[in-house]
Order: sequence, then structure tokens, then C-alpha cells
Amino acid sequence: MRRRTNITEAIGTDAFLDIVANLVGILLILIMVIGVRMDDASQNVQNKTAKKVTKVSKQTPSAAPQQLPPVIIPNSDEARLELTRLQSSIRDADREKTELARLTQLQKLDRDNLMLAVTRANHVLEQRHVALDESQRQQLATDLRVKQAQEEYQSVIEQLEVAKLTEENQQPEVLQHVATPLAKTVFVREEHFRLKNGRLLYVPLNEMTNQLRREAPKKIWKLDRARQTTETIGPREGFQLRYTLRRNRIPFRTESGMSAVREVVELDRFVMVPLGNASGETVEEVFEETSTFRSRLSGWSSRDTIITVWVYPDSFKEFRELKSGLYEMGFLTAARPIPKNQLISGSPNGTRSAAQ
Repeated sequence: MRRRTNITEAIGTDAFLDIVANLVGILLILIMVIGVRMDDASQNVQNKTAKKVTKVSKQTPSAAPQQLPPVIIPNSDEARLELTRLQSSIRDADREKTELARLTQLQKLDRDNLMLAVTRANHVLEQRHVALDESQRQQLATDLRVKQAQEEYQSVIEQLEVAKLTEENQQPEVLQHVATPLAKTVFVREEHFRLKNGRLLYVPLNEMTNQLRREAPKKIWKLDRARQTTETIGPREGFQLRYTLRRNRIPFRTESGMSAVREVVELDRFVMVPLGNASGETVEEVFEETSTFRSRLSGWSSRDTIITVWVYPDSFKEFRELKSGLYEMGFLTAARPIPKNQLISGSPNGTRSAAQ
């Protein structure tokens, strides 16, 4: 049974191979027939073209005979392929053009967004500068109110001290009237003294502030990494000057009208710190011929020198005596009342003395 099956399969395989061989033969014959027909058609076209050229040459005998190149008929399959390639190139060019237009539009949108962001940033910056200017004005108004409050406080302290001294005195005191001119602001030479606990002490304020003007520019480098710095000068005549330099931001308007900020270094304030046990001379001692005070007065002219006295609340009575004695000597006197336990100090925003 197995052998018969193998024989049947072999016969079926041979028949299939015969059929395939016949089909291949038929295809070969068809290809040869088509090739022969294509050659005949090409030959006929060339003959017809040659006849037309000969006819034209006979009709125009004056023209020089020219030999035309043979006409080559392209293959239709190659033409279709070339046409397909051209159409594909055109489609690719259209796609590239569309993509380029899209990228150009995106770049335009990005540029517009960037310009809008820059405009918004400039607007916000200008608003901040305006707000900074407003804060500076508010800070100035606050400083003025604080200064007024301090002056009122000093006035109240002085009144309380005067009232206290009045209550302590059991016997009525006869006050001597001293004819003095109206107070005027000091713009001449001004020498400073401190009157505390009834004792007068010379304060080398002029010498030390002059040294401050010379040394302060040399300390500006310390403000490169800090907002402020504190330095000292002295000691001299029993005092040490302690001053503070500060780096400030000042808003201003440019020529184009824009708001800007510049940084400047300014003197914040200075303080005269007393050292040691130097207390000075009493009012009775200062008018003696051998006193240190009289020795200093001898080197100054009463016409261009003002004696400024920083008076503490416990020495108002002594100040009146000192002022009377200086008036008899021809010197004008300026009073600088100062609260208890407060040091002699100054700043660029301070006021000048008023002498009488």
C-alpha cells in the first residue's frame, strides 16, 4: 500500500512540472513576438521620417543639405517612470515649501512673544521704580516726623529739668538780664565745649571732623561687600570720634525720562565718645586768668568765633553764668541742649548752631 502511494505522488509531481514548463515556453514565445513587433514599428517610423526629410530637402534646393540626427523613440515605461519621478520631486518641493512657511510663521510668533515679554518687563520695571520713588518719599516723611518728635522730646526734657531745678531752690533767685541780639545761624568759626555736671570741657570737634573728611575716602573699599562700615579717629583731647559710612541707592530720572538708580557712599553719622576721667573746669574756674578755658580764648577772635556749648539738663544754671561771662568778653554763645546720657553726635542732615 505504501509503494502505490509513492508512485501516485511521483506521477502527480511530473504532471505539474510539465505544465510549468509549457507555461514558461509560451511566455518566452510571447516575449519574442513583442520584441519583433517593436523592432518593425521602430523601423517604419525611421523610414517615414527619412522620407519627410528627403521631401523637404527637394522643396528647398537653395538650402545646404543637412543630415538630421536619427529620431529616437523613448520607451513608454521609462517615460512613465521619469514622469513619476518628476511628480514626486514636485510633491517633495511643495512639502518643503509648506514646512518652510510653517517654520517662518512659528519664528514670527516667537519674535512677537519675545517683544511682548520685553515690553511687559519694561513696564513692570518702570512701575517698580515709581514704587521705589514713592517709598523714598514716605521714608523721608517718616524721618521728618521722627526728627520733630525728637525735638519735642528734648524740649519736654529741658522743661522738666528747669522745673526740677526751680522746685529744689528754696530761696527765690534773682536773674540778671543780659542784653543779647536775636539768634542768628552760625556760619563763622565755631568752637565746641561740653557742659556737664557743672563742668566745662573742650571738644575737639573741628579737628576730628577735618580728619574725618581726609580719611573717609580711603575707607570706601570696605563697602564693596558690606552695606556700611564703622571707623574711629583719635583719641584726642579726651575724645574719640566714631563714624559710620553707608552705601545708599538713590533713584533719579535719566535724560530720556526713564527711572534709574545709582549707588553713592554717604556719611551716616558720627559720635564723640569721651575717654578717661577728663571732666573739665567749673564755671568759677574757667574765668580765672590761669584757666585752660581763658588760655584757649586768648587765641581766638571774638569777631569771627562762636562758642557752642553742648548743655546737659543738669547744667542749665551754669550755662547762664557762662553765657553772661562770655558776653562781657565779647563772644557770642550758641546753646546745644542734649538729653541725659546722650553723646555729642552729628550727621549730614543736622542743623547749624544759632548764636546769641
